[in-house]
Amino acid sequence: MNDRRRLGEFVRVEKTHNEIRILVREMGWSGPSTPKFIWRDVGKLPCTASESEIEIACLGILEDRRHFGVCGECDQRVLAGYMHNKSTCQGCAPAKYGIVH
Repeated sequence: MNDRRRLGEFVRVEKTHNEIRILVREMGWSGPSTPKFIWRDVGKLPCTASESEIEIACLGILEDRRHFGVCGECDQRVLAGYMHNKSTCQGCAPAKYGIVH
């Protein structure tokens, strides 16, 4: 998945008369093998912000390790909740290290 697609799936922009809100889809776990997703408000811009300013703010979210991690094994950017640890995603942890989730 490329970063443009990640933005479309995991980042939402909501415009009001007063501001522009940026939300990110966060992943948590409500039980074993049961992901839980919520939309969290992570940023605001003035309602006068340009499309390029909005895009820059959204791209910055992809670089923020509170929201996304990059797996050192497969080099894919994934939601932080899908990381097994700081350097390995939950897809690579079983395949590379025999981790069982």
